[in-house]
Amino acid sequence: TGKFIIEPQYDLAFWFSEGMATVKNGNKYGYIDKTGKFIIEPQYDFAFWFSEGLASVKSKGKYGFIDKSGRYVIEPQFDIAFWYENGLAPVGIGRGKVKVGFINKQGKYVINPQFDGVNVF
Repeated sequence: TGKFIIEPQYDLAFWFSEGMATVKNGNKYGYIDKTGKFIIEPQYDFAFWFSEGLASVKSKGKYGFIDKSGRYVIEPQFDIAFWYENGLAPVGIGRGKVKVGFINKQGKYVINPQFDGVNVF
C-alpha cells in the first residue's frame, strides 16, 4: 500500500531479525519491535542485529553479547564482535592489528584469535 508501518523517526535503522530491529536514536543504539516500541532502550555505542538469540553490542569501547531482554550473556571484552552463525561468532582482540577467532555461545574460544580476517561459517 506504500504506507509506513513505522513512521521515520530514527537516525538509522537496520532490518528486522528475530522480531527486532536495531535502531540508532541520537548517539546510541537500541532495539524496537514491529510496532516501533523500544524493547531494549538505546544505550549502546553500536549494536548488530540478533542472530541465534544473541546480539553483539559495543559499550565503553568493548563488544559483548546480549539476549533479547538486554541482559549480557557474554560481558563486553572484545575489540570487535560480529553475529552468530552455526553456533559460532567471530570476535577480535588487539588494537591496531586485531586478531580474530571464534567463540561459542558461552563465550569460550573454539578457535583462538589468530587470523587477520574471517568470514562466518
